[in-house]
Amino acid sequence: MEDAVKIALGHHPSIASAGYQVQAAEAGVGSAESGYYPQLNLSGSFNHSENQRTVAINTPTGVAVTNLQGSASQVNVTNSASIQANLNQVLLDPTLGPRVESATQGYRASEFELDRTRQDVVAEVRRQFVATRNNQELVRIAIRQVETDQAHLREAQSFYEVGTRARIDVLRAEAQLAQSELTLERAKNRLDVSWVTLNVAMGLPQSTRYHLAEQTYKLNPAIVDRQRLLETALALRPELQTQQARLRATLANLEATFADRLPRLSANMGYNLSGSPSPLDPGWSVGVNLSWALFDGFLTRYQALEQIKTAQSQAEELRQSQNTVYQEVQSNYLDWSTAYRSISRAEVNEQAAKEAFVIAQERYRVGVGSYLEFLDAELAWRTAQVELVQAQTDYHTARINLERAIGVANLEELPPPLPPVEADEIPFTEEDQAP
Repeated sequence: MEDAVKIALGHHPSIASAGYQVQAAEAGVGSAESGYYPQLNLSGSFNHSENQRTVAINTPTGVAVTNLQGSASQVNVTNSASIQANLNQVLLDPTLGPRVESATQGYRASEFELDRTRQDVVAEVRRQFVATRNNQELVRIAIRQVETDQAHLREAQSFYEVGTRARIDVLRAEAQLAQSELTLERAKNRLDVSWVTLNVAMGLPQSTRYHLAEQTYKLNPAIVDRQRLLETALALRPELQTQQARLRATLANLEATFADRLPRLSANMGYNLSGSPSPLDPGWSVGVNLSWALFDGFLTRYQALEQIKTAQSQAEELRQSQNTVYQEVQSNYLDWSTAYRSISRAEVNEQAAKEAFVIAQERYRVGVGSYLEFLDAELAWRTAQVELVQAQTDYHTARINLERAIGVANLEELPPPLPPVEADEIPFTEEDQAP
């Protein structure tokens, strides 16, 4: 099973997609932090212009007081160039810290989402592994049943040929063999479907088959502290941690909204070269900028109210998720306990049904028992075998579901007690009225 889990962790596309989301969120933190650093810009330009105009001229003719009137064109050419370098540094911006915090909480939320995706994939792989192992065992039982019924048919035919049994026993044996072969075909089909589902769960869409090792059950639910399981779940479930991080991101945006009403201060420095292409005349400038939004048409007020309501909604969703976690842990624990107790009873039932089948088989062979008695014993044994396999499958499936509900990989390796995930306190305003 753990080999299948390793394959899934390395190949499943959902995990890779969630990993890229984490990287994108990490880049978002860097984008938010860029406001702390100076901004340097360099720009340049070159302009070439030509202006053409027509002017009147007088040309002497050599004759006394006689001139010829005419015109000519003149072209004025102008070239200019400039190079500018500007350096800006934020000195005071109360919104930068909250924005970085919001991006950081978004990054943490994406990490918890990645953890949730991994746990979902691992749990699904384990469930499909157990289901495939179950169907593999049912195929083995069905094959043995077909072999047993084939031997019974040969015995019935031999008894009929020597005259010790009636023809109806042969017909019943043929019908039983046909039914067993049909059961085998259905079991093989379920196993084929299970192989496909298991490979897809591992992120390998192909028809490859593996040797599935038997999963032993060792842990007794009676020795596990149910309250400890619940406390661990309320502290570790990635869904709760994701919701808490998103709530904190909203609260950080709320703080940035309030901070947007405070003054901002920045400094700038510039150096430029301008004029004709050669030489360029130098110039420089330094200064500070102070901005303060005194009135924004109540924009900040309503933005803050919107974010407060969003945060309150997220807090209630977190509380509802805590209730869901409680329900999942309790119900899966009860299913696990029931499955554990069912295994011992199924083992006793299977052993008793097997002994009854052996006795019925011998009674039929010596001519004391009827074929119907033999068929009933055979059916009871096969049913007991299937029930035992199903009880073992239910145990492993319930344990897998419980581990997923808690958010751990192994119930036998619980972490030390941790504080539960709780909703942070939300600011209250005059407009904040409960629905």
